[in-house]
Formats: sequence, C-alpha cells, structure tokens
Amino acid sequence: MEPLLLLLIAVPLGWFWLDGRRAHAMAVAICRRACERVGAQLLDETVALNRVGLRRNAQGRLCVRRMFTFDYSINTVIRQQGYIIMLGTEVELLHIDVGESFKGNAP
Repeated sequence: MEPLLLLLIAVPLGWFWLDGRRAHAMAVAICRRACERVGAQLLDETVALNRVGLRRNAQGRLCVRRMFTFDYSINTVIRQQGYIIMLGTEVELLHIDVGESFKGNAP
C-alpha cells in the first residue's frame, strides 16, 4: 500500500513542478520579447513566481494560474517592475508600465 500511496503523491507533484518550469520558461521568453518591443531591457533575464492559484479557462477547464513579476529598465537607470499572469500556458495579462498592457496573445 505504501508504494502506491507514494506514487499517487509523487506523480501530481512531479507534473506540477514540470508544468511550472515550462510556464516559467515561457514567461521569460514572452517578457523578453515584450521588453524588446517597447524598447526596455529585461533585467536579470528572469521572472519570479509571485502567486499560484487555480482558475477556469475560456473552455471551462481548470488550469493553474501563475503570476510572475520581473524587473525591467527603459533608460538603464531606473528599475521598474512588471508582471505577467499565465493561465496554464496561455498569457492572461502582461503589464509593463510604459502605458501598455497586453491581454491574450502578448507580443
């Protein structure tokens, strides 16, 4: 019984970890492209996980919703913070404070 219980715990945890790594990699790539588009520099070339939750997507499927924050600079002097919200592997919202927010398919 114990090995089965361990397997029932390990498999979902492994899936959650792998899905999180994939979402993180996608968020970095999307934020990098968005920063380039507005003439900003993505600082540290990374994003940080800020929140995790569950939410239904447009098709009604339950997905993991993650909010990542990132630092960027427009003039290489002032460090600013933006965020990206991913619902599964889709971008729900991307915010960079240069007067632009992207919903849905970000740049």
